[in-house]
Amino acid sequence: MRRVDSFSPGHSLGLGFLLGGLSPKLLLLTGAAVVTLVTAGYDRLLRLLGLILYVLIASLPILIPVALVILQRDRASARLAAWKAWLIDHQSRVLGAGSILLGLLLVVSALESAAVLA
Repeated sequence: MRRVDSFSPGHSLGLGFLLGGLSPKLLLLTGAAVVTLVTAGYDRLLRLLGLILYVLIASLPILIPVALVILQRDRASARLAAWKAWLIDHQSRVLGAGSILLGLLLVVSALESAAVLA
């Protein structure tokens, strides 16, 4: 983690693309979201709104720190450092809770689909 802190903007962009663009987990989650939206039986407008909402929620981990730097430039560095320290201390709990929540959502979606088909 300390090594990543010293990356140049170009290296950071490359690492972000590698981790975000080629991550099997993220590709599967995005595929599940797309399949859910396409097969939900909603009209085109609701599917588009669902896609926009998905992209917005998925972008929050990027948008929030960027907005913080833009809006509170003088206090952003200290606040981001505090968030980073908290995330490092609690990363296993955050990942576990996120995985459980996502798993529950996928199970509920599957159960709803199975109930419709039955």
